Amino acid sequence: MKLQLYALTLPQPARLPVCAYHTSLLASYQWVSGLSLPPLIPLGWHASEGQQITIGQLPRIPSPPISIDTLQSPVRYRDCWYLPLADSTYTAALQGLLLDEDISDEGLFPPFDGIFLTAEGHDTPGQLSPFREPLHIRDVHLIRAEITTGQRDLWWEDTFVTISEDVHLH
Repeated sequence: MKLQLYALTLPQPARLPVCAYHTSLLASYQWVSGLSLPPLIPLGWHASEGQQITIGQLPRIPSPPISIDTLQSPVRYRDCWYLPLADSTYTAALQGLLLDEDISDEGLFPPFDGIFLTAEGHDTPGQLSPFREPLHIRDVHLIRAEITTGQRDLWWEDTFVTISEDVHLH
């Protein structure tokens, strides 16, 4: 199966604590799906078999806010865990732009206004331990990633990711 993922990626200073948190989830729950991709905010999916929609084909992309902040408590959404954004106005605008271009929420995990943590949390009771401190993300890139996986259920076990486009938003 081949899919295109449209997402915001995090700058290096924000990636490091998220990767450390992923490592703690791996140690506590043996979740590896969050480690199969770089830390990102998923915006939408498109099937690769049809016409490819490049970032350059999108209408004018709005400039990001000065800072995109996260909250400390991870949330579960459709059996996946995310570190939610304090304000979803910007990502909602981008998701709306992508939906107008036939990008959907049907993919390996749902788009959400937060940083993807794991797709393996469906049987986790209660809450995850909080993230140490909110992130203040001041620099983002909009990417289009080509993702190839052999299976739908345990996609993180057999996944190849190629970043097809990377646009610095400022």
